[in-house]
Amino acid sequence: MKFYRINLLCLLLFALPLLGGCGNRHGVFLLENTIPLRMRANTGDAGAQYKLAHHYLHTCRIDADGTVTPLNEKEGIKWLRKAAEQEHTEAMCDLGRAYQYGHGVPEDKEEAVRWYRKAVEQGNAAALCALAHCYFDGLGVPEEKMEAVRLFRRAAEQGFPNGMY
Repeated sequence: MKFYRINLLCLLLFALPLLGGCGNRHGVFLLENTIPLRMRANTGDAGAQYKLAHHYLHTCRIDADGTVTPLNEKEGIKWLRKAAEQEHTEAMCDLGRAYQYGHGVPEDKEEAVRWYRKAVEQGNAAALCALAHCYFDGLGVPEEKMEAVRLFRRAAEQGFPNGMY
């Protein structure tokens, strides 16, 4: 039985990420104990809320008994929103992306633009690029190529590589 559990664990840790299974966006499992993270998130720590959101949105958890808990978008979005409402700029940008593509929330381009703008106001270069794409393609805002170019240029000036094309 132990041999079976070890083989299953190896499969989950190494093979599934390569096959596009559970894991974060880099195919790496995060096995950290989330209890201290959840405690900090519950006290209002925006950084912990953001990390906890990513835990739910991008990983699977393997419990001590070998049980795999899959992704939980609803819980992830809840924590992402809490961090974003505290002006955590990466959370604002990620929440905008969630609305833009309908990941864990109903697709809403205007709401995506609203969150991107809030992140831009706080100096987030990734949000500048996301907002520029919205203007370039007319997603949630009127199509304005010149505004898109201006935003891409601002992102490039901040050293963000995606703004340099």
